[in-house]
Amino acid sequence: MTEGFEAAAHGVEGVVHASGGDWDSAEDSFLSAAEVGTGVATDGLSVAAEAGWDVGAALVGGPTAHQVLHAGVDVVGEAVADGVTAAASAATEVEHAASEAVDTVEQAASDAVDEVEQGAEEVWNDISG
Repeated sequence: MTEGFEAAAHGVEGVVHASGGDWDSAEDSFLSAAEVGTGVATDGLSVAAEAGWDVGAALVGGPTAHQVLHAGVDVVGEAVADGVTAAASAATEVEHAASEAVDTVEQAASDAVDEVEQGAEEVWNDISG
C-alpha cells in the first residue's frame, strides 16, 4: 500500500515540476513513479535489480540505475520530439504544396473561362458580322 502513496507522491511532484517548466525534474519524478510501479508489478525483482546495479556502480564509480534509466528516457524522448517536429514540418510543407496546387488549378480554370469567353466572342463577331 505504501508503494501506491510513494508513486502518487512522485506523480504529484512531477506535475508540480512540469507546471513550473522544469521538464528534467518532472521527467525524473515520473520515472521514479514508474520505477515504484514496476517494483510492485515485478514483485520487487526490479527493485532488487536496481539495488544490485547501484552496488556495482558505487564500487566502480558508475551511474546509478536511476541515472541510466533517466538517460535512456532522455534518448527516447529526444527521438520522439525529433519525429514529431519532422512530422509537423512535413505537414506544413504538404499544406503549402496543396495551397499552391489549389492556386494553380484556380488560375488554370480562370484562364480556361477567359479563353472560352474570348472564343465565344470571336464566333459571335464572325456570325453577326
